[in-house]
Amino acid sequence: MLSFLLACAVLVAPFASNASWGYVQAAAAESDGEVDYSTEYVVLSLEGFTLGQGFYIEPERMSYKEIGEVWKEEGIDIDLSKLTVSQATYAFFKKEGLETEPSGTDKYNSSSYYLANVKGIDKGAANVPQELKDAYQKKNGKALELKDKTGKDLGQFDYFSMSGWMNTVDNIMGNVGAGEYQVDSAAGVDNTHVIRWQFTLADYGADLGYGYNPDKNTFDSEYAYYETQDKTELYVLYAEHADEIAKDEALREEVQAVMTDLTATADEVQAVEKKREELGCFCKADESMKPMMKEIKAKFADREITGSNTGYGSTIFAVKPGDGSAREQAASCQKVLGGWANIANEYATKRYRSNLINWGMLPFLIPEGDLPFTNGDYIFVPEIRKAVEEKADVIKAYVVKDGALVPFEMTLGALTDDEREIIRKGCLINYYRG
Repeated sequence: MLSFLLACAVLVAPFASNASWGYVQAAAAESDGEVDYSTEYVVLSLEGFTLGQGFYIEPERMSYKEIGEVWKEEGIDIDLSKLTVSQATYAFFKKEGLETEPSGTDKYNSSSYYLANVKGIDKGAANVPQELKDAYQKKNGKALELKDKTGKDLGQFDYFSMSGWMNTVDNIMGNVGAGEYQVDSAAGVDNTHVIRWQFTLADYGADLGYGYNPDKNTFDSEYAYYETQDKTELYVLYAEHADEIAKDEALREEVQAVMTDLTATADEVQAVEKKREELGCFCKADESMKPMMKEIKAKFADREITGSNTGYGSTIFAVKPGDGSAREQAASCQKVLGGWANIANEYATKRYRSNLINWGMLPFLIPEGDLPFTNGDYIFVPEIRKAVEEKADVIKAYVVKDGALVPFEMTLGALTDDEREIIRKGCLINYYRG
């Protein structure tokens, strides 16, 4: 890792150490029990995979609060606790400047809403995936033949007599219309729900992996052309880390190839999910990290800061730790609990300091006096790996709080070359592995 983000506890505080960038947090905020709609999200996409046209809207994210504000601009205060697919869709489409049939807030706010047509998105050529063609022929005993089409609008009956727009929430095709389908009726991923608007060509969603059973008037996987994977988590990760993905075109193409593949396997989906998680895994694990990372990225806009080059852990501060039994077990216990560093005015014993190093934790030193951080603060340590390798005399760090980064300085004291290598490799075991 290039940097650290540490969570601080005062004894006094938490920290991260074997990353290039560092970040730390001191204490978690308590909830008052009310729903914070600024931290509840919807991810939405608009897709033409059956036509080989990819995304019309790549997975993007809005908070419930942002969706509600779009409606307030129209003079309508919607009930976010009962947010529907059509209400969320209106906010996204307005953000993207898309026009549709029907249009208008009265239609999108109606329980009978039905998306008939999206204007200006057809990319002009249909390249139907071979798997879809083969499945259609197997089921219907004849080849899939598309109708001629002109214009850039895309809606029901275009290209084929059974075509149109269908939606899922968290991979579940609802048995009600978009105006009745409540977003939070599905499980979601953490605090996020995924709405996918998909263009179906044949057999009312069978080509999307959601076969329609006319006898039961419901969707039945037995009627689907093929098995499609649940990509909800992948879509959430994509939307959360869109900025990082945009900087890596090869990764973007690799991930989208799986997202747009109607018959992608579970292993293929999991493989790209893992790559996405590497871009910002600690933000996914801890929602409170996201505003902090925004501040850090704004401050260091000239550098690339992602989950793959920034470590996240905890740290403690104590005036003079490491005496008594703490010499033996304290370092190992901290490491198991996510500790990446200690901060102290001095260390009581050399053995304790050595144990920190052997467990891959940084033994930071800070002068006596008022502390620049408090319990629960986050501490960001940029380019810590470089500082260790180049034997920097001073380690510059930042307390991230109240929308600002407040700088302060620490040192690592005297480190031998072997100790620096142990820290660089993460622990003494890794050091001996070579």
